[in-house]
Amino acid sequence: MNKQKILVTGASGFVGGEIHNNFLNNGYDVTGLSGPSHNDNSSLHKFCLNKIDSESTFFKNVDILIHCAAKVHQNDMDDMDSSFDGTNAKATLDLLLSAKKNNIKNFIYISSTSVYGCESSINILDKNSVVSPQTKYSKSKLKAENFVSSFCIENNINYLILRCPLIYGRHAPGNFKSLEFFAKSKIPIINSSIHSVRSFLYVKNLSDFILFSVENSIKNSLYLLSDLDDINVSYFILKIRKKIRPDAKISTIKISRFILYFIFTLINKKKIFSNIFCDFQVDKENVLKECSWTPPYDLNDALDEMYIKENC
Repeated sequence: MNKQKILVTGASGFVGGEIHNNFLNNGYDVTGLSGPSHNDNSSLHKFCLNKIDSESTFFKNVDILIHCAAKVHQNDMDDMDSSFDGTNAKATLDLLLSAKKNNIKNFIYISSTSVYGCESSINILDKNSVVSPQTKYSKSKLKAENFVSSFCIENNINYLILRCPLIYGRHAPGNFKSLEFFAKSKIPIINSSIHSVRSFLYVKNLSDFILFSVENSIKNSLYLLSDLDDINVSYFILKIRKKIRPDAKISTIKISRFILYFIFTLINKKKIFSNIFCDFQVDKENVLKECSWTPPYDLNDALDEMYIKENC
């Protein structure tokens, strides 16, 4: 049986690149689209989210469009940026219009749990929890989600929306890069009154689920994805440091939550504090039970892939 043809936007990025390569490695016919400024991979095709041409040959004979490309939130000053809506929401609608015009019958959208806000006011978030986006990035992601679900229902296109917490992996950008910086440094690990527990998602678990969803015809749903185990951030940093420097002496420092919050506010990184040191857990039972899927990597497996195999 011929495998379906896949089109991946953002294939030069951290998430899109992993998804693109995973389908390639499993024998699929995959076309990867990258940003116009990307020059490292000649096998990817240049593509601009703000100038989508539905007549492009990229869209011809495609069975599944996986939309990973997005303008991402980098720092607190990004909320002054008005381009999130155009790049994330309007571009998604333009892709949906191109999908309709080219008879693409399956659309997978990579969204974010940031649509719930920066921290959870309830124990565990699920897909029915009230959304409360706080940034222009998260508002644009929610708007794009609404475009996907409504447009696909109206036009008989199968869709899948995946809300992801902090995604980590080798060369991950964003908040995980900040965690990794602390782990790789000699800075004492924070041991405070903060016992926050957060959901994380290894990028290879994400790509595995997307491949699984394609091969098992999982469609017309919204799921929250995460690793099986939710973990404390200080413990996460400790695990990374031990993988990188197994013989290193581990030192800790006690800092109160108030002092830590003050430090992050002082250096204009208040959102990083919320995104890392506040409780944020998502319900994983829905996807585990409905789809009969289990993440293939636990934390130790993921960190071995990232740091031990990298150094072999």
